[in-house]
Amino acid sequence: MVKLLRVITAVALVAAALVVLGGPATAGGFYLVTTEADAGPGSFRQGLADGASSFAFAADVETINIDAPLVYDGADPLTIKGSGQTIIGNGDGETLLGVLSGVDVSIRNLDFDDDLFFNGYNSEFMGTGADGIELDERGPGNVYFDVAFLHFEANGDYCVPAPLVLEEPCIEDDDGTLVPDLDDAFDIDEADNGWIHGYGANLVFIDNYDEGLDFDEEGSGGIHVVVSKLTGTGNFDEAIKFSEEGPGPLFANLSQVEVSANLNNDGVQLEEEDGGDVNVTVTNSSFTDHDEGDGLKIQESDGGDTAVVISGITAAGNDSDDVQLDGNGRAKIRDSVIDDLDVDDDITLM
Repeated sequence: MVKLLRVITAVALVAAALVVLGGPATAGGFYLVTTEADAGPGSFRQGLADGASSFAFAADVETINIDAPLVYDGADPLTIKGSGQTIIGNGDGETLLGVLSGVDVSIRNLDFDDDLFFNGYNSEFMGTGADGIELDERGPGNVYFDVAFLHFEANGDYCVPAPLVLEEPCIEDDDGTLVPDLDDAFDIDEADNGWIHGYGANLVFIDNYDEGLDFDEEGSGGIHVVVSKLTGTGNFDEAIKFSEEGPGPLFANLSQVEVSANLNNDGVQLEEEDGGDVNVTVTNSSFTDHDEGDGLKIQESDGGDTAVVISGITAAGNDSDDVQLDGNGRAKIRDSVIDDLDVDDDITLM
């Protein structure tokens, strides 16, 4: 089930069987959903039709079954605050909620009894205090995304005022040490048995306060992502980080990725922490000038098979290794300039 979709700026949401997460309302005003009916007075659909932009749900509203997509096309930011309600479609894989007008969206604590789909094109995410985009799938469903021509800059600093005040919700307790809790530019979390599937092209990540792309899968599902034409520089953590923490595999294809001078960690980190396989192809890309960490790190930590193909890349000027390959399997490297290559003894270069 989908429980959180937070801080989405200037995009349209398209969800097939999803995605995404009372009384009269004035345009752009507040509406309390008081009935589980699909339509009519007090319904969620009626509030959208009335032009409301801020929604909450009465305590006795639990499950809303809909026969057609819910649509928001207003000009004001959309805020939906659930308290554990579930929205269920008709089983045909249709969009559950479409946001058509390119506004900011905040959705909390609303369950969806299916997969999560996100499409975003030709948009900018600038100075958002939290994640620029956050998709959080906490049940067995999959996350699907298709994005292109997105620009993310200076997102994730909501708990870094000047001077910094270390108090909830802006800190994490890291082994007893209080540290700022920063957010990413584009964050996807899948915490159960579903997969993260997606394609991204023409993406820019600059000076974000944590990772640029940060995708995490914690259950038995896997990650299958294709990225083409990405630029990442000046981010406080990795420009790209994919973490598969369960037994599922990690498949990644990166082409024309240029990352440089990201801070405090690797430029790109692709890791599988359990017994799943790692299958990664990287072509026509560059990984340069990171003051800490590796330029490109690909890692399988617990017995899965590793298969890596690298072609036409440049990796140089990084603090640690320019390319680091850990695991058990094979790697093919062709037509590349790599100043410092570190390959695990259990990986055979072909």
